[in-house]
Amino acid sequence: MRRTLFAALLVMLMTSADAADIIVFSSGVTNGGLKKLAAAWSLETGNKVNIQSGTIGKVKDDVIAGVRGDVVLLPSGELKDISAKLKSGTMVPIGRALFGLVVKAGAPHPDISTIDKFAAALRASSGIGYPDPAAQSLSGVMIEKMVMRREFAGVKRKPLLDYAAAMVAKGDAQYAGGTISEELSDPGAELIGPFPAALDMHIDFSAAVLVSAAQPADAVAFVRYITRPEAAAAWNDCGIDAAGKTAQMPRAACFVLAPTIAPPPPDDEVRAPRPARARGIGTSLAVEGAQTAIAACLDNGYKVTALVVDAAGVPIALISGDGAAAITQRIAMGKAQAVLKTKMSSGEAAAKAKSDSAFMTQLTGDPLVGTPRQGGIPIMVGGAMVGAFAVSGAPGGDKDEPCAIAGLAKIQDHLQ
Repeated sequence: MRRTLFAALLVMLMTSADAADIIVFSSGVTNGGLKKLAAAWSLETGNKVNIQSGTIGKVKDDVIAGVRGDVVLLPSGELKDISAKLKSGTMVPIGRALFGLVVKAGAPHPDISTIDKFAAALRASSGIGYPDPAAQSLSGVMIEKMVMRREFAGVKRKPLLDYAAAMVAKGDAQYAGGTISEELSDPGAELIGPFPAALDMHIDFSAAVLVSAAQPADAVAFVRYITRPEAAAAWNDCGIDAAGKTAQMPRAACFVLAPTIAPPPPDDEVRAPRPARARGIGTSLAVEGAQTAIAACLDNGYKVTALVVDAAGVPIALISGDGAAAITQRIAMGKAQAVLKTKMSSGEAAAKAKSDSAFMTQLTGDPLVGTPRQGGIPIMVGGAMVGAFAVSGAPGGDKDEPCAIAGLAKIQDHLQ
């Protein structure tokens, strides 16, 4: 089924026509660069990428078990182990993930330039946190093996069920180690630097198309896209040193600020048939409801964006109150898409996702939804869902949702 993506990056909206959906298996190590490139590819081609994420061991197990998918990103050695599951000739190198040490943002950075200095810094601390090897974390296995070397005698080991940046950001560890690509993902942590080069701590990653791919042509095209020379900069920004890039080179932001509305359509799309919007509420009512929601939040001092979409997720009214952050438009879009995907409020979806990891993966793997957040509610007419109403910008979704409820309540009696 083909879709044309309406908005940019993680909040792109579906309009019409035929676009392929491909499923990509990836670990957290490669997720940052993958998301950045997948979003750009989606804008260029109209094809949607669903990322199924897990530890390296979990991803490998899923592929072996035959879980539906089109593309897989794994350490090169792990891919060779499952070569029977891969389409011949499609395995292509992506780049190298180095290991680094992180500390909580604002904390002192010790000198870790040599093995002796690195070990001394760890011995003088409360220990080093790292992903628990028992959770099938390859980086955890590698760090635990490293710390057992004689040079690190006396260093306390702290295997935890989390990634390195989160460990130090939450205060669970003074120092934590892991792949730099994962450590760049949390603003609450700061990268001290890569492990000393003499330790030779790295993982080389490749991508390949699965034999069982439901969209083989699009899968091959996607692998070519994320491994072409022009993709090296995006991988480097997200902590993977691709061909021609090194860890010493400056990195731009791993995420990309995106407009809410996609770039102008190409000529062939302009000439294509133009079906009307899907079922939804009237424009004047959508505007009235959005303005009411913004006013309700402003009464509490919150500057927000209010969004009303139709049954297909296309905006009817998108209004940002004075002073609302630009990103709130995209967050509101994700909330509205969560409502349409799950047939429940985005707050209910977020609550369910906390205790249902499979449900969370389903949502975060959809670039239209991302991380579920409270603040979106369904618009119902005669027992049918005709759209969604979402608000973003208050300090917490629990404060956004009452504004959305107030906006919808203002117009509910006039809906038909």
